[in-house]
Amino acid sequence: MGKYQIQEPIASTIYEIRLLLDGLGLTLEALEVYIEKKDPHFRNKRQIFNKGIKDESGPAWDYKDLFGTRLLIFTGMIKKTHSPDTRNYVRKEFYKWFYNTGITGENCPENLSRLLIVIDRTLYSDNEKNMKNKNQFTLQDATESIQKGERKKYDELRIQIFEGEWEKGREILEELKKRYYNKHHDYSILSLNEQQNIDEMEVDTADDTSQQDDKVH
Repeated sequence: MGKYQIQEPIASTIYEIRLLLDGLGLTLEALEVYIEKKDPHFRNKRQIFNKGIKDESGPAWDYKDLFGTRLLIFTGMIKKTHSPDTRNYVRKEFYKWFYNTGITGENCPENLSRLLIVIDRTLYSDNEKNMKNKNQFTLQDATESIQKGERKKYDELRIQIFEGEWEKGREILEELKKRYYNKHHDYSILSLNEQQNIDEMEVDTADDTSQQDDKVH
């Protein structure tokens, strides 16, 4: 009986991670297309293609709006995730993605920094420390169980969508936050829609300047 009891939370953990990584991938895909629209050179740094966007012929603002919509959905998924270990697993994938983009505090446009800070805040929770209790089946528990042979091979839990050094990605993101966080720490998902309305009004009169300012140098 113990064997079957332990398999269920392992399967649940794997399923939850896959769902969250799928949501993260869809969110970052929209962001990548938006960045490329503002700076075509970014295409060489893109890591996600054809995940949910089949047509990339629209204007930049369409993909910024899509990013906001997908981030809103992803935020709901994160809020329903009660395991800090699972959240941490997903955070590491975001840090890998960020590291591979080549974006730093030195070359990141301020408009883009707002979006990155919103994602980072989404992946954290002020009450996260209170979520975990001694009776909770954690990602570490699942990993140990798999290694003991109570589930399929350990590689099954090594679910990832990005390659890279998450530690360095986190360090670079922290430097970016030091530069911009005080200005944008109150920036929210709802702010994306408000900013888009302003951007769309200004795009016809300041398109050339905007393109230059939004490039990842």
